[in-house]
Amino acid sequence: IIRQDAIIYQDSKKRIWAGTIAGLRLLSFLPQKNKAITFTPLPAHFNISLLIYTGIKEIFEDAEGIMWFATGRGLIKIKPDGSHQIITVKDGLPSNIINSIFQDKEKNLWFGTAAGLSKLVTRQSIRLYPIEDGFIESNYSCLLYPFKKNYLLLGTHKGGKVFNKLTGNFTRVVNGNNQKYFDVIKNSKPTILLGYYNMAIFDTAGS
Repeated sequence: IIRQDAIIYQDSKKRIWAGTIAGLRLLSFLPQKNKAITFTPLPAHFNISLLIYTGIKEIFEDAEGIMWFATGRGLIKIKPDGSHQIITVKDGLPSNIINSIFQDKEKNLWFGTAAGLSKLVTRQSIRLYPIEDGFIESNYSCLLYPFKKNYLLLGTHKGGKVFNKLTGNFTRVVNGNNQKYFDVIKNSKPTILLGYYNMAIFDTAGS
């Protein structure tokens, strides 16, 4: 059974991954109507205890075919050759709780964490962009959404914020309320943010 809060992701090899609160799962085929969902064993190089037994908050494949898995205990990076790395606060992350992953047009990787926004500048360097009131350390998924050049929309426990990649500054949006937002309705104009018990309209054209 896949819970409603599971993350479903299809990679470039057409594999369907499910990130659940109980760990990573690989679907054996694309589910069809009225057919039971079944799983297949994970490939050998994905047989990592942190992936198998830890809740998965986000799954992402970057432009180089590297798979990234966000958990509450750090980032897991798996290269196409099968090698892997677990990235934590010891490697420069502001928190081990990773909620969202995004790659921009310049192929920089961005991570939304429980203690702020992080950018992978090089393969060895992580740049931090802490928010003064931070992210809440909870099971809520943080939103990380590009809406126009050099701007990212973030969902935090104190409402929506816009991050300017050029200046590194954050601006509060969505009327400055304290609602949590975790997703966006794709292709909505203006952008509609989703929360667990609420919705809000974010006017990207005027931001």
